[in-house]
Amino acid sequence: MIALAEWPNLSDREIARICAVGYSLVAEARQDQLPDSGSSEPAPRLGADGKTRKLPAKPAPAPMVEPEPGPEQSEPAPRPDAPEAIAEQVGCVVQYVNKVKIELSTSGKLTLPKTRVGKDGKSYPTTYQKAAQ
Repeated sequence: MIALAEWPNLSDREIARICAVGYSLVAEARQDQLPDSGSSEPAPRLGADGKTRKLPAKPAPAPMVEPEPGPEQSEPAPRPDAPEAIAEQVGCVVQYVNKVKIELSTSGKLTLPKTRVGKDGKSYPTTYQKAAQ
C-alpha cells in the first residue's frame, strides 16, 4: 500500500480514514509489508487526535498445560422419588414405574405433581406418558 510508505507513523485507523478503506485492511497490509524486526516493542503511531501512542506489545504465547487428573465427575444421584431411583430399588424398568404411576393417578389413588424441578433448578411441567404394553 502506498499510504503505508507515505505515512508509516500514522495509525491504521487514520490511514484507513484517509484512504476510505477498513482499518483491518490497513493492518493486514502493514503486517504483510513490514518484515518482523524481532523487536519486542512496536513503533509508536500518530492517531487522528494528534497524539502519539505506543502499541501494546503482543503477549508471549502461554505454555500448554495439561490438566491434572482429578476425581471423576459423577452425575448427582437421582431423587429418591424419581422413576429411575424407584426402578432401581424395586428392580424393574423405568417404563413399568411410569405405567404404575399413571394407573394409580387415573384411579385417584395417587396424586402426581404438576411440575418438576430440572437439573438447572428451574420448574418444568411434568409430563407422563403411557408405557407401551
